[in-house]
Amino acid sequence: MAGGNIQYFLVAQENEHQDFSIIPIYTNDYSDKDGYEMSRSGKLEKIDLFTTRFGSEDHLINYLYEAGRISNKDVKLYIVFQPKKNSDLKFYEVLYNHNNNSDIVDLRNIAAFSLGIGGDKPYYRAENILRRFYALADQSNQFYNMLASNMTNIYGKFLDYFKTKHRYDGVEELRKFEGGWAFRSYTLLRNLVEAQERYKNLMTMRGNVFENASSVIRANERRRLKVKEELLLQLDPEYDPNQLSLFDYAKMLDQEEQKASEPLAAVEEPTIVEEKTHSSKIKKPVFRTEDIPTYSEVPWAEKRRFAMSILTHLPRGTFKETDGGKKVEFNPEIFSIPIDDYHQMCFNRYLNKTMKRRVSSLSFTRALIDEEHRKGNYYTRQSESELYIGEKNLNSYFYNHDDALNRAYAWCRLYTEYRELEQQYLEQISPNDTRENEGSGAYVKKRNGENNS
Repeated sequence: MAGGNIQYFLVAQENEHQDFSIIPIYTNDYSDKDGYEMSRSGKLEKIDLFTTRFGSEDHLINYLYEAGRISNKDVKLYIVFQPKKNSDLKFYEVLYNHNNNSDIVDLRNIAAFSLGIGGDKPYYRAENILRRFYALADQSNQFYNMLASNMTNIYGKFLDYFKTKHRYDGVEELRKFEGGWAFRSYTLLRNLVEAQERYKNLMTMRGNVFENASSVIRANERRRLKVKEELLLQLDPEYDPNQLSLFDYAKMLDQEEQKASEPLAAVEEPTIVEEKTHSSKIKKPVFRTEDIPTYSEVPWAEKRRFAMSILTHLPRGTFKETDGGKKVEFNPEIFSIPIDDYHQMCFNRYLNKTMKRRVSSLSFTRALIDEEHRKGNYYTRQSESELYIGEKNLNSYFYNHDDALNRAYAWCRLYTEYRELEQQYLEQISPNDTRENEGSGAYVKKRNGENNS
């Protein structure tokens, strides 16, 4: 009855954050019958039967938390689905059963009948819902204005008819509209109920109902926009809940960063190592965090723009894992000119391990996309989505961590300086020059058939 083969998902998203969970639905969530079959998605009727067992969002959140199905109570719940393949996501608000609401009682009956697990006379239950809807629209200009301004999830086709024929014509005329489809559409009926519940909640708030409705809608859109790309990935029928996406990886990295009181804590001061030679003792250069240039004269926005342009387009292999993955080190072989010891240390120390892993993941994903394109395969939607999410997360991280941005900017300045030196070196080499660039970055000079560093 609702949405054909469309799969609906119940989502719990942490307030103002990118963390979210898709709540699995069990058979006994929506049915009195025994059974613990679980699904990440299902018919809209199943979700509604589950959520309307509870009187409010807080009651449902407490239940989910106590049941171990969410790890945080500071969440907002909503329903998300994709109407068609490759279409944009749509969001519905969750229904609850406050004080055994008559509309909810009728809707639950229709939902149970639709699923074949109970219910009776759905047509007359639908008529009850429609009559109460028309009555409220007749009584309240504020409610009607909210409907007319498209501030609900009610089908546009129904609203066009409703506004054209006006609210005073009533249910009798509605029976003649396109074969009385409104009496049979579960999605329409539940969203008529949801619109009324939304209006009642707005009436409890101070101020103008219309302005409050607009404010709530904007807040919901801002919150959901933060997870929209990852939701698209997870709503894919081929999505494996056990796979690790770049989104998940970024969260792991953020958790790692939060363990430090500040980004500087991730940088360790190297100890001076003395190397024994035949003639003298040579000290390795000393790296001090206070020597990292701050470039205070450069505007913050310019730093972020420059850092993002460089870090999101680094060649694959700029950083490499060592010591069984425990360390992440700069790879000097990405340049075809030698790098002195001090600057190698700068390349390694300006960015902390977390940042190096983050940009390394971006370069890997971009290289993967490029490789697929070279093969003629342009269906790289998942990889492109992961790249987009990774870049967005990096940009957001800079917004909240000025010190990390300063250090990233310093790293990028050093990187571009070496790229310019490399370019100058390559331009000086003529086709007849004995010097040439070999391999992946060794600075060599050919003489008499021998290679000398």
